[in-house]
Amino acid sequence: MPEAARLDAPGLVLSALGLGCAMYGVSEGPIQGWTSITVLAAIVVGLVLLTAPVIVELGRNDPLVDLRLFGNRLFRACTSLYAFGSVAYLGALYLAALLFQDALGLSAIQAGLTSFPAALGSMAGAQIVTRILCTQYGPRRVTAAGLITVAATLILMATVTTVTSLWLVRLIMFGLGLGISLVFIPSQAASMATIDRSQTSRASSIFNAGKQLGGAIGVALLTTILATGSAQHGARRTIPDITAFHHAFLAAAAVAIVTLGAALTIQDADAAATMTRRSGRATPQTDESATQPAPIAVGSRAARTGRSSNPTRSSG
Repeated sequence: MPEAARLDAPGLVLSALGLGCAMYGVSEGPIQGWTSITVLAAIVVGLVLLTAPVIVELGRNDPLVDLRLFGNRLFRACTSLYAFGSVAYLGALYLAALLFQDALGLSAIQAGLTSFPAALGSMAGAQIVTRILCTQYGPRRVTAAGLITVAATLILMATVTTVTSLWLVRLIMFGLGLGISLVFIPSQAASMATIDRSQTSRASSIFNAGKQLGGAIGVALLTTILATGSAQHGARRTIPDITAFHHAFLAAAAVAIVTLGAALTIQDADAAATMTRRSGRATPQTDESATQPAPIAVGSRAARTGRSSNPTRSSG
């Protein structure tokens, strides 16, 4: 039985504190302002603490965060794709909720029902991706098509105004969910295709951390753009102008387009193990050998005596 790996306490403490500080600073930036001492200190401390594990982890044989995994080109491409895709998609979902309520004046229930088609699009896309697209076209083309779809829907969201039909907006949200399913599902499946089984747990933690960090950066980035176009209403609350929403959606679309670079670095040959079609119920086949009489083995009793295996004797 293999010996269990020892707990990498330095890597655990440094990575947890560094990631926590960085995400806090990025999340609080749009609220407190990017020039706030608290925000700047959190981001700087987070970056320092995240840099330290690079030196610590590379010197260990069993690191908690194995940065050597980024030497695997397929894992590197899929992780980058997943992280930057989260910047565009998760940031856009947050932005859409604000658009529907603050700019279009919808109630919370109406806003939820208008965003809900994105989930339907994701579910529909998951079936199409797993059953048809990935097995026929591979993750490179599928993820590229998904990013183009995401960018197109975000550009359409940048045209939404107070007179736009909500059914059209819901159709756009459906397309957004459909497009992101073409990005996330193939990248998740292909990310571990060339990773050794003993490294799967470490690779999975890095992969999922990329999504969390990407989502935080996406919300912070788009909220900051939104804040630049905010109009002051009263002493405490600011209402973003709808043009600021349009600029933020265009920024999210630009992130999706830039992420195409990561998608195009995927080599389908590396992900061949994830492109196999799932077989259905096997069709029963007739075994011709089963219908043929079994040959008499040489040296058997029947061969020595010259007797037939048929119990009926022929009359002489």
